[in-house]
Amino acid sequence: MKFGEWKIWNGGECPVDKDTKVHLQLRGETRDRAEKHTFTLPSEEARWSHVGELGDIIAYREVIEPRVIEI
Repeated sequence: MKFGEWKIWNGGECPVDKDTKVHLQLRGETRDRAEKHTFTLPSEEARWSHVGELGDIIAYREVIEPRVIEI
């Protein structure tokens, strides 16, 4: 699986299309730990607002889907 660059997140409305798959770093984990898990989800399933909890998203990166070419 390939990913885009990490983007810092300070809370707010979802920054990508709702169907975009994302890989997240939460407030309660280091970047190294976030990079070790490969759990991804559609962005519409994530809570993008900040409420001051360890589950707040502090960084995200988009999953780069390979293009499918029909032959």
